[in-house]
This record gives sequence, C-alpha cells and structure tokens, in this order.
Amino acid sequence: MTVNNISVLKVFLIVFSLTFADAYECHSQGAWNMLYYPLDSLDGSFKAKEIRIDLKKSVLDVYDSKTNIRRHFNNNDSAYVGTGKRSKLLIERWKIYADHGALSDQYLEFIDTSSEKKHIIREVYLKSVNKKFLILEGNFYCISKGKEELVYTRKVFRIPKKSVKGFLTKITN
Repeated sequence: MTVNNISVLKVFLIVFSLTFADAYECHSQGAWNMLYYPLDSLDGSFKAKEIRIDLKKSVLDVYDSKTNIRRHFNNNDSAYVGTGKRSKLLIERWKIYADHGALSDQYLEFIDTSSEKKHIIREVYLKSVNKKFLILEGNFYCISKGKEELVYTRKVFRIPKKSVKGFLTKITN
C-alpha cells in the first residue's frame, strides 16, 4: 500500500467514524411524548383521546403550574374508584426516566384482593365528563402470579373528579 492510499484510508476512517458517532448520538437521545394538563383543562376536545390520570395524594394536593412536570410523578398516588358494582383502589404507576417519558409507559394498577390478581389499566380514553366524575374506557390486563396475560378486557369505569389532579395526553405533531 502506498503512502497516498494510506492517507485516503485514514481520511475515510475518520469521516466514517465521525459520521457514525454523530448518528449514534442522535439516535440515543431521549424523548418526551406527553403533555400535562390540570383537571380544569379537561373539556370535550379531549373526548376519545388517549389520556393518563394523575391522582391526588390528598385533598390538599393541587396542580401548581410553577412545578416541574417531573415532580408530579414523584409519588404513586391512589384513589378508590368505581369499576362496575364494586369500588377498587387504583394506584398510579409512573415510569419517568432521566432522558425520556412516554405516555405508553404510564398506567394505573389495582389489586383484586378476593382473587389475588393484579390488574393494569392501559390505553385509557375519555368518554365523557360530568360534574362529579370522569367516565373513561380502558384496556384492563390481568396479571396472575407475576405474568401479564395478553388477554385483556375493555371496560368503562369512572373516577371521581375530586380524586384527580391532572392528566397526560400524547403530544401530536
């Protein structure tokens, strides 16, 4: 190999390495695909849109626009809600990472103490809002002994507005 060929090869390797490193860095960036809204922003324009509910920790837990969005997810708040004939304890499960947060990672969970099964509610859509309740429809996944079953049930359920601080929606382009 001649000196000229080695120089060309070095230039090629440097350009290739810089291009690859730049592309790798771009693809490793985090993403945030959700927006937070206080409960009083919830209106008919959100009907049939996918949302996630942020429950209140207590009656004193209110939305503060000056608070960083990540602070809203520090706790897994809970509330009793109606899901048919019986009331269940719902628990928020937030998965907010250092560099990203996705709506699809957020869910609600409840445990049926009579059957020792845990249920996860994903893909939640707003059906309607009245003075006292949010009427929602969601996919309920059953987890039995640590395994999430692929079979799910789509159910309508309601959450008292007094138990809700805010909600998340997916950012649309």
